[in-house]
Amino acid sequence: MRDVRIWVVVICAAVCIAVEARAADSIVYTVTQLRNAMNGADPGDRIYVAPGNYSSRLWVQDVHGEPGNMIQVLALDPDNRPVFTSNAASCITIYNSSYILMDGIIAYGGGTPTQGSNNIEFPYGHHMILKNSYSYDIDHNGNTDGVKFAHSDNILMYNTKIESWAEGGSAIDQMISSNSLMMRNTITFPDMSPDVAANGTQPKGESFENGYYKNTFIDGSSRALQFGGSGGALHWEAWDMVAMGNVIDGGEASVAYVSSTTSVFDYNTIVDPEIWIMRILREGGDQQTAYNTFRRNLIEYGTLNRIQNIGPNTRPETFDYANNYWYRWTNPGGSIPTLPGGETNPAGGTDPQLDAEYRPLYGPARAYGAHAPAMEAAWEPYTDWFAWAWAKALEYEPDAVAGGEYRVAPGLTVRLDAAASTAGSGSYGDHTITSWTWDIDGDGVFDDASGETVELSFDDLAAMGLSPGTHQVGLRISSDTEYDPIVDWDLADLTILAVLITGDVNLDAKVNVTDLGALAANWQANGPEIGWGHGDFTADHIVNITDLGAMASNWQVGVEIISVPEPASAALLALGALVMIRRRTRR
Repeated sequence: MRDVRIWVVVICAAVCIAVEARAADSIVYTVTQLRNAMNGADPGDRIYVAPGNYSSRLWVQDVHGEPGNMIQVLALDPDNRPVFTSNAASCITIYNSSYILMDGIIAYGGGTPTQGSNNIEFPYGHHMILKNSYSYDIDHNGNTDGVKFAHSDNILMYNTKIESWAEGGSAIDQMISSNSLMMRNTITFPDMSPDVAANGTQPKGESFENGYYKNTFIDGSSRALQFGGSGGALHWEAWDMVAMGNVIDGGEASVAYVSSTTSVFDYNTIVDPEIWIMRILREGGDQQTAYNTFRRNLIEYGTLNRIQNIGPNTRPETFDYANNYWYRWTNPGGSIPTLPGGETNPAGGTDPQLDAEYRPLYGPARAYGAHAPAMEAAWEPYTDWFAWAWAKALEYEPDAVAGGEYRVAPGLTVRLDAAASTAGSGSYGDHTITSWTWDIDGDGVFDDASGETVELSFDDLAAMGLSPGTHQVGLRISSDTEYDPIVDWDLADLTILAVLITGDVNLDAKVNVTDLGALAANWQANGPEIGWGHGDFTADHIVNITDLGAMASNWQVGVEIISVPEPASAALLALGALVMIRRRTRR
């Protein structure tokens, strides 16, 4: 048996050495070197692209990593990313490939008016990641896209910026695309000419089960976030799409449903669209646009052509319009529109007071839009559609954890603790949380305290205007990545009691067996850290018979049903017996 174990150890060590030896790092300085490195790469290899201008097309095909061992193409210096350009075709084409990560790449000027092409494209790819990259300045009017995923599935595009693609193309074009996630990207076209068909997102040609999460669209083209298109589908161009947590500021139309069905547009923030809020059109396939959603969105708008642009052969009355917050700043009293089929529980009419991060400061508006507390829970069920991409994105994501539930009473302090928050990681290692800021008074501004942990007294909270009752405190963290910082938020409940009841260890306004258990668990504990939460009610930093007696005097205060024959003496004897049993057991 011992010999078998030795051989197992030897074999495992050999396998580990072989795997480590197979993975290799290399640095490239030209397009030819990069092409050769990718064509010769083994799963797990990391190819670093040196700073510089790469002015000819990169085309590779049939390059494959493995699950858990992606081939990684990374900027050697995140502060000086490599720049790819091509005046005749796409800048970067990775064809019929899989399990490849591209991180920190810049591409501009791809394609021609007659050839089309795109800045970056992954045709016939699967399990591919594009992150921390930048596609910009296609200076012609052809059907040229910032990024294109055609005949692709299981794609993640994360924290990438697309700016000023071709007038006639899309920022992100997804032709026959499925099970993919576009997350934390920025899409902007500030200098777009009027009356051109430039889309932000366009999943079409029978695309399905794609997600759009926490993206930002600034002057995001004629149709910022579009479900469907005109890709030659037989039936619907797109179905089972979901968009949540997105901010759409400006552009001609915020959302367009085009030959699509069962697509979800919920919990998004829309600001000042120029012509319409939504378009409902049919441009492909033999089925009518129907059965989509528009729910829990926050819409701030002014003068429009109209709320909706409804084309022929569509069924807008089948849409689920529900629980949206509307604010028309040119006519607050007329904020809530009439939608086909009617809207369930609309709200609005008061300025949501959006801050620089598009978070509403007006209390009733906070339950709507991209930053609503319920948004992430609403998003979660849809992540099964793009499970691989979502799992990868979570590796990069910071996660703010505000802790709690917190409780405090007169004479005591409460310690807010965000230590469970995480910064995420990237291609170059773990990220770092650089700031923790807190909104304690509930005004939506994170300026009341800073730090991973914060100690506050009952009097401190009173000075902030917090009265007894349950409140929500907010936490904002900023994670320092190799590129731009990424922020995340969380909320926690804080209950302030009006009266402190001796014996109530957990501050739930009752003295019962839960408190007794806490006291027993800390029996005779002593030291400067020992306090009320351990069962020390006399502030002498030790848990002893004095504290037990104090608890007995209030036994079952706050409990609805009390049945004790002789309250004080009987309770004290029972409690003392329990504690003594515990002491003997410890010995």
